[in-house]
Amino acid sequence: MALYEYAKFVKVLASNSGRGFQATIQLPSAKTMPSIGSYITAYVGLGPLEAGVSVQNSPDFKDPSGAYKWHWTVASETASEIGDSGPNLQFSDGEIINLKVTIDETVSSPTYKKMIFQVNNHTVYTTANNYLNQNFTNARIILATDQQNYTSLPTSLPAWNTFHNQFSVSNMSYKNTANTWVAINSTNTAGGAPELFHTPRASQGYTGSTPAPANYTVTSDLANSRIYASLKA
Repeated sequence: MALYEYAKFVKVLASNSGRGFQATIQLPSAKTMPSIGSYITAYVGLGPLEAGVSVQNSPDFKDPSGAYKWHWTVASETASEIGDSGPNLQFSDGEIINLKVTIDETVSSPTYKKMIFQVNNHTVYTTANNYLNQNFTNARIILATDQQNYTSLPTSLPAWNTFHNQFSVSNMSYKNTANTWVAINSTNTAGGAPELFHTPRASQGYTGSTPAPANYTVTSDLANSRIYASLKA
């Protein structure tokens, strides 16, 4: 069954083949998530692995004071893996977190290399699958806010009501095929700039209008491996 997300995205994609991506994220200082199940996330990706931090409008993410907090999470790497996540009340608004996905070069095996996800330089997830001698063309970071999901394509969309203050994303770099970390800039980023998009969209068959704001507001400072992104009314 198809799932249509009412969501907005920012993507920075390394234009060269790579074996890892990392960034330092400062979480928004405040957020508004009135819709049940809505969520905000920032994740780094390599090949099929996407891993980062997220917060959701769900009782599991609400602390005793009523504040929604964040945790690290790993999306299913493949159909054979279910992913993983950290404690729901792990991070607060405004915290600074380093995220990294990479093929693990610390293991000197001639027959296998796992992929690992590190949060603040601690390995929290290791893949079951083997990625020996593999390079990927999709080393990336994505910021996303999802307000609602549909099992069939909607004809119209409700007003957008899920907002957050600025994400600060800095120290972005990708690991090249020689296993050297290279700072992200406009010359090694796909399109030379962050990609902004939303769903549902015309390429999915959606013909209705998209309530404002259609996309994130982004300030790009790729010369210094940095971007800023917010969603405000």
